[in-house]
Amino acid sequence: MSTFFIPHHVVEDNGIGIAASDLPRIFEKGFTGQNGRMVQQSTGIGLYLCKRLCEKLGIGIMAESSEHGTAISLSFHINCLIHEVQS
Repeated sequence: MSTFFIPHHVVEDNGIGIAASDLPRIFEKGFTGQNGRMVQQSTGIGLYLCKRLCEKLGIGIMAESSEHGTAISLSFHINCLIHEVQS
């Protein structure tokens, strides 16, 4: 049985964004990044917990960011047989 990604949902904000150099590490436990250290209100646990929950539920998660904000994409896996029945 094969699995594929169904169209995903995106959650966006229009904040200060995440530095490109920080993006590879944002899902690590305790990582706050450059902006988080400047604001000093970040715990480094939120995105880590999101990633862990997504892994347990079989949901893909990824992030894109710019100086205009951040977008978190959630991709839901669907079994091909289920998709064929629904089509």
